[in-house]
Amino acid sequence: MVIQNTSVSSLENTFYLDIETTGRFSPRDRVVEISIVGPNGQTVINELVNPQVPIGDAKKYHGITDDMVADAKTLEGLYDLIYYVLEGRHVVIFNAKFDTAFFPGRLGFAHVSCAMDRFAGLYGAWNSYHGNHTWQSLSTAMKYYGLEFQGSPHRALADALACRDVWRAMEGLAPGQHGEPESGSPPPALLIDGNSLEPIIDAEEIPF
Repeated sequence: MVIQNTSVSSLENTFYLDIETTGRFSPRDRVVEISIVGPNGQTVINELVNPQVPIGDAKKYHGITDDMVADAKTLEGLYDLIYYVLEGRHVVIFNAKFDTAFFPGRLGFAHVSCAMDRFAGLYGAWNSYHGNHTWQSLSTAMKYYGLEFQGSPHRALADALACRDVWRAMEGLAPGQHGEPESGSPPPALLIDGNSLEPIIDAEEIPF
């Protein structure tokens, strides 16, 4: 199920996901990093992922090397954790069509929105040949709204946080509005189904 717009109140239950990969073509290429950010900017998951194949030239793009992921869990090893966090929830991904292709069932257990599709319409660069608005990069969206990356672009956590900032900007919210913690205060623990999760979760901490 794909949702293109949300109300401000529903942002309280919206999560943001980003991955880095070995390349552009699933299933040949694999995930090497995944981050999920909660409604108030909490880091819920931030994990390197062992793709079980060489990373190759993609490391020039995101900086993740084979040595960095050698002892990491596989995506299959993290899947129960991902399901636990996102099942039945609204998940915003900047390039949803690309990212969801790397997951079994394209994350069909969640309600996924594509921030890139939504931003393309707002940006308004019409492609007469294809008859649609041209997709824009996350960096372009950040510049459009005068936003800055928190961390290194093309790493999953920085991009997930940037996706959140862009989505909120498209909802008309500036940083610091609606649910942001006061400056200098840590984000509150995230509540999922009544269970308090720490801002950073390890798969070993989930009870199954």
